[in-house]
Amino acid sequence: EECPAYYDGTGGGSNQSELCPEAYARLAILTAFLVGIVQVGASMAQLGFIVSFLGHPVISGFTSAAAFLIGLTQVGRY
Repeated sequence: EECPAYYDGTGGGSNQSELCPEAYARLAILTAFLVGIVQVGASMAQLGFIVSFLGHPVISGFTSAAAFLIGLTQVGRY
């Protein structure tokens, strides 16, 4: 197991990033790398036309919600 304290419950309610930061960072890097590979593959297959089937309100709402969530998570840091 990568993070025994997280799985056996001895972490005292802490999240995985606090208990095992190295394993958490490796997982985040791997996820970002895999998403990049998928995006490059989609670009090479020219799958961008799929977005044209979504309405403007859907795209606008998704973008606004993403910006709101990113901003909201950053407020607690200051």
